[in-house]
Amino acid sequence: MALTRDVGRPSHRPKVFYEAFSYQAQSWGHPRRVVAMVEWHEGQLFPRVWFIVTNMTGWSRKVVHAVKWTRLSCRNFRDNQVRLQLFALAYNLGNF
Repeated sequence: MALTRDVGRPSHRPKVFYEAFSYQAQSWGHPRRVVAMVEWHEGQLFPRVWFIVTNMTGWSRKVVHAVKWTRLSCRNFRDNQVRLQLFALAYNLGNF
């Protein structure tokens, strides 16, 4: 499991693990995919853990990368929506 420490001398670089599982909250109509990212940093007793509820398929690592990649910093929803659409358009044009 990603929450257990390795035996031996710790690395100076953080160790990162990705896990995906299905979860259904009581208020949800159906189970959803949850991607967890676990980071073990040198000198810390407990790991840093992030959870992302998503409908994206594919490797867990790519899902986490996609969420970090589209980080939005505007204060209201409409501004973030336009910014994300422009970013996706630029990304698609770059790949084209």
